[in-house]
Amino acid sequence: MRPATRAGWCGRPKCSWWWELVAANTRRIDHVDKRRDYADAGIPNYWLIDIDEPVSLTACRLTEDGYVDDQTATGVFRTEVPFPVEINLGRLV
Repeated sequence: MRPATRAGWCGRPKCSWWWELVAANTRRIDHVDKRRDYADAGIPNYWLIDIDEPVSLTACRLTEDGYVDDQTATGVFRTEVPFPVEINLGRLV
């Protein structure tokens, strides 16, 4: 399914960032299917928050060839893109 169908979007979404909470039963969908779908939709930043211990966040950036992983963090995640933020990942669960 493409995001337009799965999420009910009409046309291209007008967002600069999307995130998914990854669990054992959605790992393939989030890391493969949605990654491809959101790249096709043109979402420039995609974050995957994996709730398995240790909690981690992978920040992906859209390129001409699809998403590349900009950083993967455990503990504390810090970035300036697409907005300045600091997240204590251990406090998410």
